[in-house]
Amino acid sequence: MINFDTTPARKAELQFNKIPNADAVYSFFYDETNNIKKFRVKEKGFNVSFDSNFVVGGVAYDGQRPDLSHVLKNLGLQKTVSEVKLKHLAEGCFEECLTSGKLNMFLRRIEDAPVYLHFSSMNILYWSIVDIVDSVIDIRSLQHGPAFLNQLKSDLYNVCRLEITAIQDIFYRYKYPNIKKEEVESFIDEFLPLLHKYTSDFDPGLYFLTELLEEARAEGDLPFLFEEEDLTPIKSLVGFYTRPIYVFINSQHFFDKEDEIAREIGEYRMTYEGKLITTYHFLDSKADIIIQISDVLMGLTGKLSTFINTFPWAEIEAKLLRFNQAQIDNLRIYMRLISKSLQKNPGFFHQIESSDNRQKYSAMLELFGE
Repeated sequence: MINFDTTPARKAELQFNKIPNADAVYSFFYDETNNIKKFRVKEKGFNVSFDSNFVVGGVAYDGQRPDLSHVLKNLGLQKTVSEVKLKHLAEGCFEECLTSGKLNMFLRRIEDAPVYLHFSSMNILYWSIVDIVDSVIDIRSLQHGPAFLNQLKSDLYNVCRLEITAIQDIFYRYKYPNIKKEEVESFIDEFLPLLHKYTSDFDPGLYFLTELLEEARAEGDLPFLFEEEDLTPIKSLVGFYTRPIYVFINSQHFFDKEDEIAREIGEYRMTYEGKLITTYHFLDSKADIIIQISDVLMGLTGKLSTFINTFPWAEIEAKLLRFNQAQIDNLRIYMRLISKSLQKNPGFFHQIESSDNRQKYSAMLELFGE
């Protein structure tokens, strides 16, 4: 059993992310999509695709539990369906899902219900490489502020996507993220040329990042890339489940009952201000309609992340202009649901994502969120 005093972690979250009304009483229901469990570097590629984000979240409400029994009724589902998932309402990529009439009926009912959307979304590749930037920041870079540091990470992420084959090969040979101190110089020597290829194409911050890496090379130090697990940039996702529990400390949290997740969370004895946290529960998704509704919403949110991760904004904008009326209607309802939820509490959304991808989300929300 791991003792976890969440008090300092909650204080830091509320201060850094400026989450309002975190002491309010809500009920959160969770399901997840793209649960990779771990992200490992292999000799050829990775153990899983990083095109889709890991997303955990679903439905939230305050007050009494609303009656949502109508949401999944009369959707033309086969009688053999005992547990509704996104695949029963819509199939294919994000663009293809938005053509579904069944999804349209579902989203309209959710929009009209007294519930909100919430989720944590983590870009797998981005989360795997941010320690490189965190290892080289200095007083100069800190003086530019958090937005500048986030842009450095975003630029590095963009280069890594463009050079993913070379990046993966370097990561494998140096057992990233567990780099030996005596190999820091050669690791950076191989890494820098990939960045130099793009210093004229990206934000000026990329050139600044190369300078920081050169300084780290001279010092032989990458402090956040020592004494880690070989070839495992992401060892566990449990933090994405525990975080909302202690951030919204007075709320109740209901998770889809999956043995591995329950076991991982169960390894922690979480306390807050000296009191044991007992506000999380595990439910059988087949027996709880709100967990099933959460599954559909998270499935669609995961497909949106793939859409955002895969295409540059110019191409996304061109695709949006070609959307038919059914796609536009569904996208508008989904974005209105996000807008409604943001107005209720922006803390309902937690994104570990590049600045550029965040801007794509914001642009889509501005266009369709009304």
